[in-house]
Amino acid sequence: MKIFEIWQEGFLIQGMGGQSTRASYIGRFKADTFQEACVKAFGENEYFSPEHLTFWGCKLYDNEEEARKAFG
Repeated sequence: MKIFEIWQEGFLIQGMGGQSTRASYIGRFKADTFQEACVKAFGENEYFSPEHLTFWGCKLYDNEEEARKAFG
């Protein structure tokens, strides 16, 4: 098993004057794969897609640098 960090990319809130939200740190999870770590983090949450590794449509990453590429 490996310890994975999970980061969620930032996003732009449409209809609110172009307000953006920065990337956010979700946490560290012990798992065999990054996908498994994401399932541990989000479980059965209806806004989590284990197939696409997204939460509320925002991509999930295993590092801060990649997560900050969109909207910091």
